[in-house]
Amino acid sequence: MSCDNLSENGNILKNLIYEFLNKIYPECLNWFLSNVEFPLSMIDGIVPNNNKHPNFFSIPYEDNSIVVTEPYRDWYIQSDNVDLRRLLNNKKISFVNDVSFYENIKLKILNGAHSSLAYIGTLLGYTYVHEAIEDKICYNFISNFLNNEVLSILEKNEDFDILSYKNDVLSRFKNPYIEDKLIRIAMDGSLKIPIRLLDTYKLNKNKTPYINAIITSWILFLIHMIENEKNNLSDFNKELLINIYESDKENFVENLFNDKNIFNLNDFQKSSLVNNINHNIRLIKKITFSNFIKNF
Repeated sequence: MSCDNLSENGNILKNLIYEFLNKIYPECLNWFLSNVEFPLSMIDGIVPNNNKHPNFFSIPYEDNSIVVTEPYRDWYIQSDNVDLRRLLNNKKISFVNDVSFYENIKLKILNGAHSSLAYIGTLLGYTYVHEAIEDKICYNFISNFLNNEVLSILEKNEDFDILSYKNDVLSRFKNPYIEDKLIRIAMDGSLKIPIRLLDTYKLNKNKTPYINAIITSWILFLIHMIENEKNNLSDFNKELLINIYESDKENFVENLFNDKNIFNLNDFQKSSLVNNINHNIRLIKKITFSNFIKNF
């Protein structure tokens, strides 16, 4: 069972092992397909990279590969396997018919809010998630973004309280002990923004002042990093982003949105977002970024 934070994680793992066996032991493939199950799963729990030394926790043994997580945990598994259900009988583990429902909620609420907070919080001068979310300007923006542009487009399930989950997420962000750095979450924005925000943008039929502001924040974050901390910019498309900016700074927004691998939008959606983002950037130059966020 794969516990990676990937959609269709069980099927991805199954295909990898199938390819591996096909190369080294093909005669076992029929047995493999008939006898091995790869459940889909989704774990909701923040795992920061805070590099805590085991001595910090006063544990009575040596652990050189310690991983720190928050106390909160939800684990959803899509499987009818009776033995697996008995083995993993725990109140924090739920066996469900469709794990994609829970994946989508986590992606749109927790991950969407995380990325939004990373860029806004960094531009406001904060280092950690808990510092940014304790700022009322940040908290109100993220909370209203979720209420106005995210919750309304999510599939409903009477067994799952989406509003309660959203409130739990914002409360979890306030935990100071996991010391989650905004710069960690800001990594790979060119990969995360399309997955975490653009679907929500499309489902809201372009009426998304909050998402417009979040993408504006990401672009201003990119500009700041390229101009001042180029070596610390961590993005899968780092060289592409730098080249787009440095080759034509005045038209950075337009040229960035022309890359279909990042912004897979139709002409109307692209034009609308570009106009709104350029408007936001001009406004921020007049009133400061802090006031721009506060005015929401």
